[in-house]
Amino acid sequence: MVKDEIRAILDDFIIQAKFSGEIVFIDETLSSKEAEIRIQGRNNSKKLRKNGTLDSLSAMIILERYLND
Repeated sequence: MVKDEIRAILDDFIIQAKFSGEIVFIDETLSSKEAEIRIQGRNNSKKLRKNGTLDSLSAMIILERYLND
C-alpha cells in the first residue's frame, strides 16, 4: 500500500472509533534491520530472531526514535 492509502484507512478508523487523543507518526524505516545489526555476533542470534526478540528490539528502536524527537 502507498502511504497515502494507509493514512486514509487510518483516518477513517480514527473517525469511526471516535478517538480524540493525540496521534504521533514515527518512521519505522529500517528498524528491523537496525535490530538485526544490534544482535549480530551473539552466540544465540538465530534463536533471538525466531522467538520474537527481534520484533521486540525493533519496537524498542521505534520507541527510542519517538522519545528522542
